Amino acid sequence: MYKIVLIDDDRSTLETIGAFFDWTQLGLDLAKTADDGVAGLEAILKIKPDIVLIDIKMPGMDGLEVIEETRKKGLDPYFIVMSGYADFKYAQTALRLSVSEYILKPYSPADLKQAFEKAVAELERRISDLIMPQYKLPRKGSDVLSYPMDKEKAMMSILFTGRKEDLAFALDDFIKQIFSRNDNNDALACVSMLYGAITRLLMERRKHLSIDPMEGIRWQDRDLAKSLRQFLLSILDETYSIIHAESTTNPAVIAAEKYIRIHYKDRLTLDIVAEAVYITPSYLSALFSKSLGTSFVSYVNQVRIAQAQELLRNPKIDPNTLAEQVGFSDTKYFCQVFKRITGATPNQYRNQILAREK
Repeated sequence: MYKIVLIDDDRSTLETIGAFFDWTQLGLDLAKTADDGVAGLEAILKIKPDIVLIDIKMPGMDGLEVIEETRKKGLDPYFIVMSGYADFKYAQTALRLSVSEYILKPYSPADLKQAFEKAVAELERRISDLIMPQYKLPRKGSDVLSYPMDKEKAMMSILFTGRKEDLAFALDDFIKQIFSRNDNNDALACVSMLYGAITRLLMERRKHLSIDPMEGIRWQDRDLAKSLRQFLLSILDETYSIIHAESTTNPAVIAAEKYIRIHYKDRLTLDIVAEAVYITPSYLSALFSKSLGTSFVSYVNQVRIAQAQELLRNPKIDPNTLAEQVGFSDTKYFCQVFKRITGATPNQYRNQILAREK
């Protein structure tokens, strides 16, 4: 999935957009929200998202300044700009900064959904252009590409938790399906999408493949499916080795920990996190107990309370409104968990910090 960051100084707008869409269905991972330009720029530089939805008019650093600084740092996310100001100068500057989409307020959910879908389609096209620029024939198949997402998930699951030898069988299922439901052009587009999913997986770990996608395939082979299978199997084998060389801890646990640390403010269930790391909920639960010596719920609570402790160092933070900021919907339960983990209530913890700083 492509990572997206939302930036708007209106917190209610961020919360509404964040809660309204089924991000997974759109092929997106809501990686971060920020309610001012400075925090938004920091999020972009840290997360390196694929898509940024950003408001223009914000205090401190406005949206266009954020875009300009992002470009200076060499990053090229797909920017969707929101503006309540139908002023030509904003549109002019946005065009100069190569903004991909410009949406005027008030907009509808349908407008945003269309913009997100357009962004995903454009990012997939960019990947296709990078991988197979010399194979550009007119599409003769259906207007709707048949991409076997279930087969991709099966391969991702094996990369994290399966046996390396099982990759070939999962890949065979993928190859069989893309050629049975698409013509050669569309099958190549499916290969491009799978390659993009794998490279994004490695980019998150600051790793890259040694295999050159432009080598190893004779694109006009009579048996294109066989050539593609050999190419993809080499990529999957190398990816498996990279992931499993990272740590003695199970790679699925590493991925789950990372997901929880990023999404601690959001609703987190075993099912949601398990789906994000391509394994079953029961297996993820067992992995947490075995690898970390704790339950899934306990780990999530520990991450959230650690964030709460950091926030309490800020004298402007009201301990009584802290629960929601770290992902708890119930303030009473948050206080109980906080005291169980730290030995103090949020107010007592704040007072301890203030006493140490005197």
